[in-house]
Amino acid sequence: MFRVLSRLGFTDRFVGWLRVLYTSVGSTVSVNGHLGEVFRVHAGVRQGCPLSPLLYILYMEPLAAAIRADPGVKGFLIPGSGGLRVKLSQYADDTTLLLHSDACLTRSLEIIQSFGRAAGAKLNTAKSSLKFFGRWKDRTDVPGGLPLCEGPLKVLGVSFEIVHSATVNWTRRFLAAQKKLALWRSRKLTLIGKVLVLKVDVLPSLLYLAYIYPLPVSMRRPLMRLVFSFIWGGRYEYVSRTRMMAAIEAGGRDVPHLPLKLDCIFVSFLFSQLSVPVAHPSGHFMRLYFSYQARGVIAWSNLAPRVEQQPWHYHHAARWLRAHPEASGTGVLLSHRALYQVARKGVVAPAVVGTPAGVWWGIQPRGLDNGLKDLNWLC
Repeated sequence: MFRVLSRLGFTDRFVGWLRVLYTSVGSTVSVNGHLGEVFRVHAGVRQGCPLSPLLYILYMEPLAAAIRADPGVKGFLIPGSGGLRVKLSQYADDTTLLLHSDACLTRSLEIIQSFGRAAGAKLNTAKSSLKFFGRWKDRTDVPGGLPLCEGPLKVLGVSFEIVHSATVNWTRRFLAAQKKLALWRSRKLTLIGKVLVLKVDVLPSLLYLAYIYPLPVSMRRPLMRLVFSFIWGGRYEYVSRTRMMAAIEAGGRDVPHLPLKLDCIFVSFLFSQLSVPVAHPSGHFMRLYFSYQARGVIAWSNLAPRVEQQPWHYHHAARWLRAHPEASGTGVLLSHRALYQVARKGVVAPAVVGTPAGVWWGIQPRGLDNGLKDLNWLC
């Protein structure tokens, strides 16, 4: 590791400080508040140390550099990238190889074994798998001795399938949200408390997937039904949903419109990536599939390659933009919060006529019990 740091240009002083941290060090295990005996650490980085992820990334960089530089691993040519080929994608200890021939796979495994002999690392075949796509999707033979992935290929918690990947992932997220809300149902929460649960506990559990796949249309209504069933405890909904989703100052309870929020996150992420220079190979694919729809944000040329038949998630984003012309401003599209505030005006009830915003804030002052705030609002 220290040789890698020196080769990458880190100063001798910086490397020296790391040697102090990792030379003749010991660790101990805490069990129920009792510390065990100290043992010497001869390999690896300290678990829980904020420096460890960065050091591990640098430690893995020689493997990535060797695969990228090897002519026997060709990877895939990215249209519109000026000849750039993508061979792998890495996140910490998770490495995904993108290969187009058996020879490329064989050569990649040879490089991994060579790296393992030099660095003391070893490929965990039990956690590795191979997935065929395109014309090879029906192949059953597996070169290299790796297990064949017959179902969805999971990368960093997201499952990728030949078709319907979004539905597979969002179904799993929907069930997880159901379990969360089932646990919260056992508590006697006010309306304000339930809205807080949706914003602080349920919505964050959906954000990660929202950047990758938009919510399928078939799941929008069940998600809204789940939200308002939780709000009203499975009983009759005494106030319309559009009024409940209105802001506090407009006479509502500020219940989040989760499907709309998830759409805004996906669309704004697309435009935020398209508005900056390409820093990752995925940026070229975004331009390939979505450059025409984003021509108001990026410099678009008809000379660049463009795909007419979009994948489902890009097609969903294009349809969403056509359905929300009010969100066409560049400043709005680059922020999912600003985009949500603009788009939600078309789905929530307008402010109550004749009742100023100060009245709605006045009936629920700071310090008043949440149950009384709800009662004042309902009255």
